[in-house]
Amino acid sequence: MSDTLFTDNELFHLAIAAARQQQHEATLRHLKTLLARNPDHADAQYLLGTAYATLGMMEEAAQSLMLALQQAPQLAIARFQLGLVQLGLGKPELASQWLQPLTTLEQEPVLQAFARGVLAIQAGDRSAAEQLIRHGISLNTANPALNQDMQGLLDALEHMQLGGNQPSSEVTELQVENAYLLGAYRQS
Repeated sequence: MSDTLFTDNELFHLAIAAARQQQHEATLRHLKTLLARNPDHADAQYLLGTAYATLGMMEEAAQSLMLALQQAPQLAIARFQLGLVQLGLGKPELASQWLQPLTTLEQEPVLQAFARGVLAIQAGDRSAAEQLIRHGISLNTANPALNQDMQGLLDALEHMQLGGNQPSSEVTELQVENAYLLGAYRQS
């Protein structure tokens, strides 16, 4: 069946279902069809960014996530994902710029904790990173996939050598190797 037979809403939900089942081709097809019709669909741009990141296409992921944020600056999850993508691209300064505003976003306590945790990893503060990420996981009841991803980050932290306030070169490698962190999608 052709994607042109579906409404925008149907295509978006089909893309979410395909992404959850790791059907990458179907996810991309549904999203590209939707965005060809409606290029200002911020949620579709966001989901496309996470799909690209899952595939390891970090430059494309960053571009889609930035478009989503231009269209919907309030989309905090896109900001968080873009920060992770920038880390994956080896751009820690840009990552910090995207994550920093989340650290004071009181209406999003889960993302606030996770952003602070990722920034603590960048700063080489393992103890704070673990505490903040665990706190975020305990607060997050709406997005089990994101909790699973952040638990994966905690597990990976056990193998990292962080110390003092000096960022480890392993931080960037960790972000690149763990692109699965970028695949979580939360419906608003």
